Amino acid sequence: MKKFIKKILVKLKILKAPESYSLRDESIQILNNKAYTVNADENGVRISSDKLTIEGKSENTLWTSAAVLCSEDYHFADADQKYVVFDIGLNIAVTSLYLSQQKNIVKIYGFEPFKETFLQAEQNLLLNPELATKIQIFNFGLSDAD
Repeated sequence: MKKFIKKILVKLKILKAPESYSLRDESIQILNNKAYTVNADENGVRISSDKLTIEGKSENTLWTSAAVLCSEDYHFADADQKYVVFDIGLNIAVTSLYLSQQKNIVKIYGFEPFKETFLQAEQNLLLNPELATKIQIFNFGLSDAD
């Protein structure tokens, strides 16, 4: 999984192609360059700025946050339009929290089937009460079959 994520980050030109850093170090550097403070230790990861705070229990939080918060790929909506977003695969709510900062995103519905991950998403919404006003999350997945 790490190699797959690394290939995506290289392709998006978020991560340098040379193997000079670990994915963990490179993600921290990317986040730091965009004015995010990163604290990562054996207890988990905390990423914060003056606009939002994200906590996660694994280093996956670093890679995901670097890709979502720093790539500009998630700033896709036409500013003249109002949007409702369905975050299918909410995970710990990084994307929903990022999108909630955009004025033309009026509502976000997030779906996460795994209880532990859902609870972490709830915690991240509690850490960001102003951003969370646009977000409603559900502890189940969406599918065309049971």
